[in-house]
Amino acid sequence: MKNKVSLRTAITLATIISALLVLGVSTGSQSLKLAALLSDDTGKNTVKHDCKDGEFWIEESQSCVFEDNQNENHDQKDNKGDKMKKDDPVNKDDKDHQDKKFFDNKDDSMDKGNKMEKNFKNEKNFKMEKDFKTGKDDKFDDKGNKKMEDTDTMKMNDNNDNMGQNNGDHQGPNNCFEDSKCREKSLKQDLKDIERLIKESKKDQSLVDELTKLKEDLNNAKSQDEVDSIREKIQEIQRKVQNLRMSKDIERMQKDLDNQKKHSDKDKKFLEKTKKDNPELADEIDKQMERMDKVIELQKKMLEAMKSMGQSSDPEDWDSINSIREEMDNLREEMDNFWPKLQKNQDQNMSGRILADVEKEIAKFQNSPEYKNLSKELKIKADEIIATAKSLVEEGKKCQKDEDEECMMSVGDKLQELGQRAETVLGQPNSDFEDRGYDKGSDAKIENYTKDMSREKKTEILKSILNSDPSLMQDLLKDEAVVKSVLRVLDRMPKEFQSGFLDAKSKIRDLYNEIYQTNPDILNSKEDILDYNYYGTAQDELISALGKVLNKSMTLAELKGQFNEWKDSSREAKAKDGVISFKDVDDNAWYNEAVEGMRNFLKGKDGRYAGEDRLSYAEALKIGLEVLGKGQSSNEPSYPGAKNHWAKGYYAEAEKSGGITLLDPDHFITRGEMSRLIIEIALGGPQNHSTASFSDLSVSDKFFNFVETLKDYGIISGDKGKSTVRPNDTLNRAEAAKMFFKASKAFQLQTLNTEDLKNLVTK
Repeated sequence: MKNKVSLRTAITLATIISALLVLGVSTGSQSLKLAALLSDDTGKNTVKHDCKDGEFWIEESQSCVFEDNQNENHDQKDNKGDKMKKDDPVNKDDKDHQDKKFFDNKDDSMDKGNKMEKNFKNEKNFKMEKDFKTGKDDKFDDKGNKKMEDTDTMKMNDNNDNMGQNNGDHQGPNNCFEDSKCREKSLKQDLKDIERLIKESKKDQSLVDELTKLKEDLNNAKSQDEVDSIREKIQEIQRKVQNLRMSKDIERMQKDLDNQKKHSDKDKKFLEKTKKDNPELADEIDKQMERMDKVIELQKKMLEAMKSMGQSSDPEDWDSINSIREEMDNLREEMDNFWPKLQKNQDQNMSGRILADVEKEIAKFQNSPEYKNLSKELKIKADEIIATAKSLVEEGKKCQKDEDEECMMSVGDKLQELGQRAETVLGQPNSDFEDRGYDKGSDAKIENYTKDMSREKKTEILKSILNSDPSLMQDLLKDEAVVKSVLRVLDRMPKEFQSGFLDAKSKIRDLYNEIYQTNPDILNSKEDILDYNYYGTAQDELISALGKVLNKSMTLAELKGQFNEWKDSSREAKAKDGVISFKDVDDNAWYNEAVEGMRNFLKGKDGRYAGEDRLSYAEALKIGLEVLGKGQSSNEPSYPGAKNHWAKGYYAEAEKSGGITLLDPDHFITRGEMSRLIIEIALGGPQNHSTASFSDLSVSDKFFNFVETLKDYGIISGDKGKSTVRPNDTLNRAEAAKMFFKASKAFQLQTLNTEDLKNLVTK
């Protein structure tokens, strides 16, 4: 459980190397390249040595080597250059950062082509990922720092090497134009540099055209003078490309700094609220906010230093950057040390709020008309639930007083289990994210979006929100369609995928809004783009496609043609990761919550639920008895058609309970028969009614009172837009799931086994 400040470092090793190369400062491997070069006879940078034909002079070794050994010699020296990098104090400092940092979710401003962030993450990144993080992630160490995997380190080293090679001034190989074999080898590096520059300049067609022409000229060169002239032009373009890259890097750094300021403001807002609630921590919190301001100030200085380095070769500039980085590192270490102190205090406060909320819900229920109107039998059950909840609250207070975290977690789990069994009494958990630094109005939005969820699902959703990036979640809360789709699946998603999923949803939303500015027709695809939860590779493919629509390399018609394929792929991936239990019941299906809420009682075939299939009476009896708390019996049933049937244990339980109308196991159940079955299992019989609510169900109908009783409990409402209920129509598996799920919540108190409550307190 870690709290982290969302401050992201803008300066990366890539940018520093870029600056050095613009100034003409070379790394070890580049020095070797420069030393090995031989110029023409014009006297410019000429290095003459008495080497034999086929031999090359190597400055570092002060000796001639044969052509075949040149590459080997260079390889050895490049390795030496790598060692020099490792021994360099700046690179060593970066390595220290790698060992102790963690990487947060990239903000949108960093995601748009920020190769620095991907390739050279050598500064410490911070974010307020959550207020209270439960559980451990094997990608993080005990201090909450992301572990650097071997493959990541290798990639970073490779990128650093490539940066050194690609950003230096272009140098052509030896002067051996008259020897065709030598000339071919000599020009190979020139052509390679041109190809690389063409790739880097692909957005500037004029540069691409110029480089293409130079490539053609180089292949057609008739003399060494022509080659040298072309090389000078290549070198000039390379410097131009390098300056452009440097300019873009600084632009990205500025955007990143702006983003960091926003994060810092939100974090300080959270700390100000915390300070009011915890005056004993006021001094420590003030110092932390001072450190946050100082880091922002230093990042501004770093940015200015980087800008000035493009115009100065003074070594003091480099020393200044190193000094700033060192000061920032020290501050961040102090900031890291602050959060565990705050965390302990916050855990105590959070535990207290949970216990206080339970006491409030109990008092609210006891003063409600629902409690006062309960039958004598149900009031006894309700009082047993209340007594159990109060006992757990007292146990929790003792744990809190003893500062026993394990004990408090156990009490929390028990209260959650009790709440799921007795939602009628304990109500729904409350959102209190504004106390954790969320914007004003966030709690109201979350309550609105989760109001129709079961207690179990809402509890898990709130946990997932708590464990997510506050800035990203607040951003998503601004868009109702997006956040509603997110909340459908967030609780079912593996924790290690949640951050990436939320980040992708934010990108999709932003791209959609950008496209809408110039192409409003995309509104016709809003449901497919924003309301649906793409998952796995389909998310990445959609983001890529939206980028193409934005730059007009893909049409909306082409985009629409991909939706079904991406949805199929998403369903498979969701089912594989347990986000959905059946691959034919996607998270946007109208009966998805019912199926997921009863997943322990439902069976499918080949990973499918088959919601459109009709439901047999035996299947309905089995689900009804399981969901409403009765299960099956080991006795033999007396009903003739059930003796050798797979559902015989459920028929035996129905006979044992009494009052349940039994039908042939393979008979497809109707809507009226389902209403009767639910009422007989849960209540033993219907309430009497005198007025019909549905036009196709008369007072004299045998199912009339059963249907009306279900309507009273909010389990059925009839056909949408009509006053019909179709009591004689058969029921499909999707409709049955919805009815049983609602019944399990509506009749929770009636079907609760209070003996289980005693076990809950003693276990």
